[in-house]
Amino acid sequence: MGSDMDLQLANENLLELINMQEALYAQKANKTRFCEGDRNSKYYHACINYRRKSNTIHKILSQEEHWITNAEGIANDAVHYFQKLFRSNSTVNSTINATLFDKEREFNNSLSLTNIPDEKEIWEALKSIDSIKVAGPDGFSADFYKKEIWEALKSIDSTKVAGADGFSADFYKKAWHVVKGEVLISRGFSSSFVSLISRWLSNNFHSILINGSTHGFFSASRGIKQGDPLSPTIFILAFDYLSRILNELASRKPHSLYSHKSSLLINHLAFADDIIIFTKASKCAVKLLLQNLETFQDVSGMKFNKQKYLSIYSKQCINEFKSWVVDFTGLKNVVSKIVTFL
Repeated sequence: MGSDMDLQLANENLLELINMQEALYAQKANKTRFCEGDRNSKYYHACINYRRKSNTIHKILSQEEHWITNAEGIANDAVHYFQKLFRSNSTVNSTINATLFDKEREFNNSLSLTNIPDEKEIWEALKSIDSIKVAGPDGFSADFYKKEIWEALKSIDSTKVAGADGFSADFYKKAWHVVKGEVLISRGFSSSFVSLISRWLSNNFHSILINGSTHGFFSASRGIKQGDPLSPTIFILAFDYLSRILNELASRKPHSLYSHKSSLLINHLAFADDIIIFTKASKCAVKLLLQNLETFQDVSGMKFNKQKYLSIYSKQCINEFKSWVVDFTGLKNVVSKIVTFL
């Protein structure tokens, strides 16, 4: 009996020592990366070379289902794919329901969003940027603008700078007219602010970065600029319309709500461009939900990715209803257990 207890104690001590050794190795690795990661050392270049090799694209599968291995073919196919992806081909079949924004229209119209910032505001914004950060591929850091450009900009007479709208009529693509423009107008934002955002969205050009080199330079008539700090705000303002549609459906058709023991009435949860929708397991509720989703797609031009759809059912849901949902909605990914979200 005693030998068994001694053996168990020795095993626990061994496991504890192994964990301590692993923690020590992890701390050494972090120390090496922290101290030498940004220095011009062999370790730094080894990390860069390893990452470059890991991220190198050697071949891609084209839309015609054949493999492309040469660098020029990979670049041309990628540019063609994204040109087609960012080209607007949607038609607007319905208009925004402006009544969903009645409560906030007056407040939004009173906001001073187009006032020209004064010198102090511009300097505070510039000063808040890390001096070693680079905003674009030109390589100029924020420190360059703080020390070299700022004084030159202050010496310019702003009254002699002429402004002009250099966009042609056909340059305002359908992407602006679907949801972003109408949503901002319906929310009560001033016409000058809506026009400002319209020009920002229209002046949208892309190049594709493949294996460290840029390829192509084309305009995009749909989507928003990735990496621009204004993009998340504009997307949320536009995508919020779907949230309001679902809330209006819940208030207009309370019998379609998902019933549970909690007193909280939750019909959907959204994070960025992901959304979880709760509804009652009935044919009528599913049809109403699908109609509202189609309405949002018609108005916005956005399309839900059915390949990523997941339908989750309670234990009491019968198999006949699950089969009907698959046939009616086209959902193929049917699961019966809770999945991790985010």
